[in-house]
Amino acid sequence: MKTKLTLSIDKEVVEKAKKYADMANQSISEIVERYLKTVTEKGDTTSGISERVKSLAGKFNLPEGKDDKEILIGALAKKYE
Repeated sequence: MKTKLTLSIDKEVVEKAKKYADMANQSISEIVERYLKTVTEKGDTTSGISERVKSLAGKFNLPEGKDDKEILIGALAKKYE
């Protein structure tokens, strides 16, 4: 059963949210509901991670002798040369 909820949100945030919702072909209510479901799930330590990201777990192998931070720092350095 759905129920109404009234929120007070900064006008600029609302305008950006409307644009985002339009681009995502969703209503702001759908976006807020999905967010609230995500942050209120109990017992799931990955609740803040989207299903798409979860599906990528274990799909990538790091080069021998390098960790994820080294790779990230190298990629950012190259991007912003």
